[in-house]
Amino acid sequence: MKLALRATVNRIYSTSVASSIRISLRSLSTAPDMQDDHFIARDDQISQINERYTGSLQIQDCEKFGKGVFSQRSFRAGEFLVSSQAMKETKFRDTHTIQKDWNIHVVMDLPAVLINHSCAANAGVKDNARGAYDFYATRDILEGEEIFLDYEAVEAEIEGFPCSCGSSSCRENLKGFKHNGDIVKDQYGREFIASYLKTHTK
Repeated sequence: MKLALRATVNRIYSTSVASSIRISLRSLSTAPDMQDDHFIARDDQISQINERYTGSLQIQDCEKFGKGVFSQRSFRAGEFLVSSQAMKETKFRDTHTIQKDWNIHVVMDLPAVLINHSCAANAGVKDNARGAYDFYATRDILEGEEIFLDYEAVEAEIEGFPCSCGSSSCRENLKGFKHNGDIVKDQYGREFIASYLKTHTK
Protein backbone atom coordinates (compact mmCIF):
# COMPACT_ATOMS: atom_id res chain seq x y z
CA MET A 1 0.00 0.00 0.00
CA LYS A 2 2.23 2.66 0.07
CA LEU A 3 1.70 -0.54 1.35
CA ALA A 4 -1.55 -2.30 0.92
CA LEU A 5 -3.11 -1.33 4.17
CA ARG A 6 -6.82 -1.64 4.45
CA ALA A 7 -6.89 1.33 6.79
CA THR A 8 -5.89 3.46 3.82
CA VAL A 9 -8.66 1.90 1.76
CA ASN A 10 -11.13 2.72 4.48
CA ARG A 11 -10.06 6.34 4.68
CA ILE A 12 -10.83 6.53 0.97
CA TYR A 13 -14.10 4.75 1.57
CA SER A 14 -14.97 7.14 4.36
CA THR A 15 -14.46 10.28 2.26
CA SER A 16 -17.67 9.59 0.38
CA VAL A 17 -19.40 12.13 -1.82
CA ALA A 18 -23.16 12.06 -2.26
CA SER A 19 -23.35 8.75 -0.40
CA SER A 20 -20.83 7.11 -2.74
CA ILE A 21 -17.46 5.58 -1.86
CA ARG A 22 -14.70 5.72 -4.44
CA ILE A 23 -11.72 3.44 -4.90
CA SER A 24 -9.35 3.65 -7.86
CA LEU A 25 -9.66 0.32 -9.63
CA ARG A 26 -9.32 -0.56 -13.30
CA SER A 27 -10.94 -3.98 -13.29
CA LEU A 28 -13.54 -5.09 -10.80
CA SER A 29 -16.00 -7.39 -12.51
CA THR A 30 -18.64 -7.32 -9.80
CA ALA A 31 -18.68 -3.54 -9.48
CA PRO A 32 -22.19 -2.12 -9.72
CA ASP A 33 -20.94 0.98 -11.49
CA MET A 34 -17.76 2.38 -13.04
CA GLN A 35 -16.98 6.02 -13.63
CA ASP A 36 -13.62 7.42 -14.74
CA ASP A 37 -11.76 4.23 -13.78
CA HIS A 38 -13.23 4.40 -10.29
CA PHE A 39 -15.21 1.67 -8.62
CA ILE A 40 -18.25 3.15 -6.91
CA ALA A 41 -19.28 1.24 -3.80
CA ARG A 42 -22.61 2.84 -3.12
CA ASP A 43 -24.64 2.69 0.05
CA ASP A 44 -27.03 0.30 -1.69
CA GLN A 45 -24.16 -2.06 -2.52
CA ILE A 46 -23.05 -2.10 1.11
CA SER A 47 -26.68 -2.77 2.05
CA GLN A 48 -26.72 -5.76 -0.31
CA ILE A 49 -23.50 -7.11 1.20
CA ASN A 50 -24.90 -6.65 4.69
CA GLU A 51 -28.10 -8.44 3.71
CA ARG A 52 -26.05 -11.34 2.35
CA TYR A 53 -24.12 -11.67 5.60
CA THR A 54 -26.97 -10.92 8.02
CA GLY A 55 -26.48 -12.80 11.27
CA SER A 56 -22.77 -13.21 10.63
CA LEU A 57 -20.87 -10.06 9.63
CA GLN A 58 -21.79 -6.48 8.80
CA ILE A 59 -20.03 -3.47 7.27
CA GLN A 60 -20.47 -0.56 9.66
CA ASP A 61 -19.12 2.91 10.28
CA CYS A 62 -16.21 3.10 12.69
CA GLU A 63 -14.64 6.22 14.14
CA LYS A 64 -11.00 5.43 13.49
CA PHE A 65 -11.09 4.03 9.93
CA GLY A 66 -14.39 5.18 8.48
CA LYS A 67 -15.68 1.70 7.64
CA GLY A 68 -15.05 -1.68 9.20
CA VAL A 69 -16.37 -5.24 9.38
CA PHE A 70 -18.14 -6.25 12.58
CA SER A 71 -19.42 -9.56 13.97
CA GLN A 72 -23.16 -10.06 14.37
CA ARG A 73 -22.72 -13.19 16.46
CA SER A 74 -20.03 -14.83 18.54
CA PHE A 75 -17.35 -16.95 16.86
CA ARG A 76 -15.15 -19.58 18.44
CA ALA A 77 -11.39 -19.63 17.92
CA GLY A 78 -10.62 -21.36 14.63
CA GLU A 79 -14.09 -20.79 13.21
CA PHE A 80 -14.54 -19.65 9.60
CA LEU A 81 -15.50 -15.98 9.24
CA VAL A 82 -15.66 -15.03 5.56
CA SER A 83 -14.16 -15.89 2.18
CA SER A 84 -12.72 -13.33 -0.22
CA GLN A 85 -12.16 -13.35 -3.96
CA ALA A 86 -9.43 -11.65 -5.95
CA MET A 87 -11.06 -9.05 -8.17
CA LYS A 88 -7.81 -7.71 -9.59
CA GLU A 89 -4.24 -9.03 -9.66
CA THR A 90 -1.07 -7.00 -10.09
CA LYS A 91 2.67 -7.34 -9.63
CA PHE A 92 2.73 -4.04 -7.82
CA ARG A 93 1.58 -3.05 -4.36
CA ASP A 94 -0.79 -0.13 -4.15
CA THR A 95 -3.17 1.40 -1.66
CA HIS A 96 -5.89 -1.17 -2.34
CA THR A 97 -4.03 -4.48 -2.53
CA ILE A 98 -3.19 -7.30 -0.19
CA GLN A 99 -0.14 -9.46 -0.88
CA LYS A 100 -0.82 -13.00 -2.07
CA ASP A 101 2.67 -14.14 -3.12
CA TRP A 102 6.13 -12.66 -3.40
CA ASN A 103 5.24 -10.87 -6.64
CA ILE A 104 1.45 -11.00 -6.55
CA HIS A 105 -0.86 -8.44 -5.00
CA VAL A 106 -4.63 -8.61 -5.26
CA VAL A 107 -7.68 -6.48 -4.59
CA MET A 108 -10.24 -8.42 -2.56
CA ASP A 109 -14.00 -8.07 -2.83
CA LEU A 110 -16.37 -6.78 -0.18
CA PRO A 111 -16.57 -7.19 2.73
CA ALA A 112 -12.99 -8.46 3.13
CA VAL A 113 -11.41 -5.35 1.59
CA LEU A 114 -12.75 -3.37 4.56
CA ILE A 115 -11.14 -5.49 7.28
CA ASN A 116 -8.87 -3.16 9.23
CA HIS A 117 -5.49 -3.81 10.84
CA SER A 118 -4.64 -4.50 14.45
CA CYS A 119 -1.38 -5.68 15.98
CA ALA A 120 -3.63 -7.86 18.18
CA ALA A 121 -5.86 -9.21 15.42
CA ASN A 122 -8.80 -11.53 16.04
CA ALA A 123 -8.74 -12.89 12.46
CA GLY A 124 -6.14 -14.73 10.43
CA VAL A 125 -5.96 -15.99 6.86
CA LYS A 126 -5.67 -19.18 4.89
CA ASP A 127 -5.09 -19.17 1.13
CA ASN A 128 -8.13 -20.14 -0.91
CA ALA A 129 -8.84 -21.28 -4.48
CA ARG A 130 -10.34 -17.92 -5.48
CA GLY A 131 -7.01 -16.10 -5.60
CA ALA A 132 -7.37 -14.48 -2.19
CA TYR A 133 -7.90 -15.53 1.42
CA ASP A 134 -10.40 -17.15 3.75
CA PHE A 135 -10.59 -15.51 7.16
CA TYR A 136 -10.75 -17.42 10.45
CA ALA A 137 -11.09 -16.39 14.08
CA THR A 138 -7.71 -16.52 15.84
CA ARG A 139 -9.46 -16.31 19.20
CA ASP A 140 -13.01 -16.24 20.51
CA ILE A 141 -14.88 -13.21 19.10
CA LEU A 142 -17.85 -11.64 20.82
CA GLU A 143 -20.94 -10.34 19.05
CA GLY A 144 -20.39 -6.72 18.05
CA GLU A 145 -16.59 -6.87 17.91
CA GLU A 146 -14.80 -5.41 14.92
CA ILE A 147 -12.91 -7.96 12.83
CA PHE A 148 -9.21 -7.18 12.52
CA LEU A 149 -6.39 -8.69 10.46
CA ASP A 150 -2.71 -8.27 11.25
CA TYR A 151 -1.34 -6.95 7.95
CA GLU A 152 2.13 -8.21 8.84
CA ALA A 153 0.68 -11.73 8.53
CA VAL A 154 0.21 -11.15 4.79
CA GLU A 155 2.61 -8.38 3.73
CA ALA A 156 6.27 -9.34 3.26
CA GLU A 157 7.64 -5.81 3.55
CA ILE A 158 6.02 -2.55 4.53
CA GLU A 159 7.78 0.77 4.11
CA GLY A 160 7.52 2.13 7.62
CA PHE A 161 3.76 2.56 8.00
CA PRO A 162 2.85 4.13 11.37
CA CYS A 163 0.26 2.02 13.20
CA SER A 164 -2.51 3.56 15.26
CA CYS A 165 -4.41 0.39 16.19
CA GLY A 166 -4.24 1.28 19.86
CA SER A 167 -3.74 -2.27 21.13
CA SER A 168 -1.46 -2.90 24.09
CA SER A 169 0.82 -4.90 21.77
CA CYS A 170 0.92 -2.22 19.06
CA ARG A 171 4.22 -2.35 17.13
CA GLU A 172 3.83 1.35 16.28
CA ASN A 173 5.61 1.08 12.92
CA LEU A 174 4.64 -1.75 10.56
CA LYS A 175 7.55 -3.16 8.56
CA GLY A 176 6.19 -6.48 7.31
CA PHE A 177 6.70 -10.18 7.96
CA LYS A 178 10.37 -10.09 6.94
CA HIS A 179 11.06 -7.88 9.94
CA ASN A 180 8.41 -8.98 12.47
CA GLY A 181 7.68 -12.53 11.38
CA ASP A 182 8.76 -14.06 14.69
CA ILE A 183 6.33 -11.82 16.57
CA VAL A 184 3.53 -12.64 14.14
CA LYS A 185 4.15 -16.39 14.39
CA ASP A 186 4.28 -16.22 18.18
CA GLN A 187 0.93 -14.42 18.23
CA TYR A 188 -1.03 -16.45 15.69
CA GLY A 189 1.01 -19.55 14.88
CA ARG A 190 1.90 -20.65 11.35
CA GLU A 191 -1.68 -21.67 10.57
CA PHE A 192 -3.05 -18.16 10.11
CA ILE A 193 -0.45 -16.47 7.93
CA ALA A 194 -0.15 -16.26 4.15
CA SER A 195 1.20 -19.50 2.69
CA TYR A 196 3.99 -17.83 0.73
CA LEU A 197 5.40 -16.36 3.95
CA LYS A 198 5.80 -19.81 5.48
CA THR A 199 8.74 -20.35 3.12
CA HIS A 200 10.53 -17.25 4.42
CA THR A 201 13.73 -17.75 6.38
CA LYS A 202 15.85 -14.93 7.77
